[in-house]
Amino acid sequence: MLLVVLAFSIAGNSVASAASDALTGTWTNESEWGGTLLVTQTGDKVRWEANSNNALWTQTFSGGKLGPYSFTGDFIQVEPGSTSQRYTGSIRFRVTDPCHFKIVYAGGIGIGPDAMVSHLQGLEFAKTFCVSSAPSASSAPSASSAPSASSAPKIVWPTLPDALVSIETVSNGCGGGDAGTDPLHYDDSAFVDSEIPFADDFAWSKAFKYSVNFREACKQHDAGYSHAKVKDMALNGGKVIDYFTWTKKMVDDKFLEDMIKICDASIPKAAEIALNNCKNNGGFHTVSGAKTRYDIVAATTYTSKLWRGLGFYQEPPRLTGTWKIQRFKAGPWSFIQSARSVIVKWTGGSTQPKARGEFRGTIISHDKDSSIKGFYVNTNNGVTTSPRAMTLSWNPKKPAQLRSSTGFTLKRN
Repeated sequence: MLLVVLAFSIAGNSVASAASDALTGTWTNESEWGGTLLVTQTGDKVRWEANSNNALWTQTFSGGKLGPYSFTGDFIQVEPGSTSQRYTGSIRFRVTDPCHFKIVYAGGIGIGPDAMVSHLQGLEFAKTFCVSSAPSASSAPSASSAPSASSAPKIVWPTLPDALVSIETVSNGCGGGDAGTDPLHYDDSAFVDSEIPFADDFAWSKAFKYSVNFREACKQHDAGYSHAKVKDMALNGGKVIDYFTWTKKMVDDKFLEDMIKICDASIPKAAEIALNNCKNNGGFHTVSGAKTRYDIVAATTYTSKLWRGLGFYQEPPRLTGTWKIQRFKAGPWSFIQSARSVIVKWTGGSTQPKARGEFRGTIISHDKDSSIKGFYVNTNNGVTTSPRAMTLSWNPKKPAQLRSSTGFTLKRN
């Protein structure tokens, strides 16, 4: 695999600064030493993750702007699964038009043959689904350095599935158990506007109470622990929120914020004691307030039961790397993951040396596991199939294994 993390400035007048996300997309070089890059640009920062076509190197690069169209930076490069080959050095590349950039220098020092580094020099990467045109005279490079030919995609890929799921499929409310819609005992709390102790349960039952239902906050917390993409609760506007990259603390902190909003919406400001107890630890009557509930979940850690969907935080799938089909003689499957986007390339190995394949998919988070839904193509003797649907299933109980809807199992090398 090749893992590349790149951040550089693209401010100013350049072919790469036409839009704040102009470089976002998939970039490829089909040569043996090339690879596939998933690029995300936000403002003047760009990030890409990539893998090499021959699965021989992994690289981390970060750099900055050198000139109007040139960028330079430092890298660390290793061979996957090996501690005997490691390199550090620098790379300089030039954006030639909105659809192409070229590595004009690559050099470094380290253990192992330097060829793994020098082979990068001169490689040109093209953005898929991109058509380049001659830039305007005010911002374009010279005619000799700006290609004007279009780069049409070789394969027309179907639109990938969206990761958005119904909140009910990844949550159950305030309590343990599988996802579901049935109300739970711990959804509700009741607060009185007094700290005076009651003589007995009968007196408590007769007191005026403000009933507060925290279920919607708990549902979002469940979805966050599963890293799902869902619609937020109505008090937050119901906007779509993607928890895929959220840490446990981020999910827990949002849980507290959501519960405090529910308290404000459920208890009038005039009932100061009840409102304060709702937002904090429940007051003298030891009812579960927002802070009490937060403290309980914040104290939980990873458990062996996380795969059962009991509400404990679990790490999202991390698939970048080399995988191999079990019980079949085939070449390695090289995965590159950027958040929910996954691109996989493979070869037929020694038994089918002219066979190649590619899969593109979206990671969809569920209550107990995740699926990578998308499409694949196979190429053999120069003939490429049309894209076909395929789903890879990932279970946190077996994170180094993927099961395919087409009947095989992949295991991480």
